[in-house]
Amino acid sequence: MAEAIDTPRNGVAQALDGSRDFDFLEGLHQVRRMRRHPALTGRPDWEVFEALGSSMALPGGVGRIDELLTPGRDEDAMATLRVYDGCIRSWTLYPLGRDGTPQSPLKGSFSEGVGVFAGWTTLGCRQVRIRQTWSLLGRDLARFEQARSANGHTWEADWIMLLTRLHRHTASAASGGLQLATAWMFSDSGRT
Repeated sequence: MAEAIDTPRNGVAQALDGSRDFDFLEGLHQVRRMRRHPALTGRPDWEVFEALGSSMALPGGVGRIDELLTPGRDEDAMATLRVYDGCIRSWTLYPLGRDGTPQSPLKGSFSEGVGVFAGWTTLGCRQVRIRQTWSLLGRDLARFEQARSANGHTWEADWIMLLTRLHRHTASAASGGLQLATAWMFSDSGRT
């Protein structure tokens, strides 16, 4: 997973350990969310709605915390704590419940621009496998897919997100915080 890159300043190769894998989430993103509900039903209908994503690095470079807000849908607000373990070059993701309690962790890493993270979750009264896949599609575009499996062999996607970075001038226009950014993004003036 570690690779060498040339730094433009001095031309010296520097090893990348993976601790910056989620840096693409830094700042604000417009998010198109698609959700199949309830999960593992095989239903073809998807609910589509817009959200605003925000992420920041934790002190000391140990990880990130991010949140996802959907105007008018407080029940769909989300946050995730992402912690990097440099010894094993792996991430542990802790989705946070609405009360701030960490949920069952997912573990994984990135390879060639794709991150795969897996774990267990509760669906109804049963434990099912869960897998999240992050794909970098460009400098300002990323895709997230979550799938679940009742048997560990067949998977059904139940949540897809396309994240588009809001450019620096867009984010600075909303410097009053996420609520202002959300209001700005969903107004007619926020659409590009």
